[in-house]
Amino acid sequence: MSETSSRLIIKADHQVLMSLGDTGSIKFIGGRMRAHETPRQAAIREAREEGGVDLSPSDLYELPYQDNDPKRHSYWFGVDTYKFAAELLNIGDDVLSLFSVSLSNVEDQLTYDNWKEHWRENLLPALLGH
Repeated sequence: MSETSSRLIIKADHQVLMSLGDTGSIKFIGGRMRAHETPRQAAIREAREEGGVDLSPSDLYELPYQDNDPKRHSYWFGVDTYKFAAELLNIGDDVLSLFSVSLSNVEDQLTYDNWKEHWRENLLPALLGH
């Protein structure tokens, strides 16, 4: 059975917060859901752990689910504004760095073809329509 994850597209001023993973992949913040978590709870936890970003449930809005990844089906949430946590945190174990990318350049940054497709066909239109 495949894993399930929860991912975030955190954007502000036409910029999207992305991460460079320890495997060299460029992706959005997020990760595996724990057994007791809802997708929304996992997204909030991952934002804090991987990016040092404080979010509340009301900050998140649902985006199209990704079911085209054979390794991990993913729930997706959008966040239109964000603030970093008051105290500095170490970036998550699997994240080497965080950086902002222009909304128009996100697809070029993504590592995986299925993520690029999901971005182009589902996520970007949903973000622009929000």
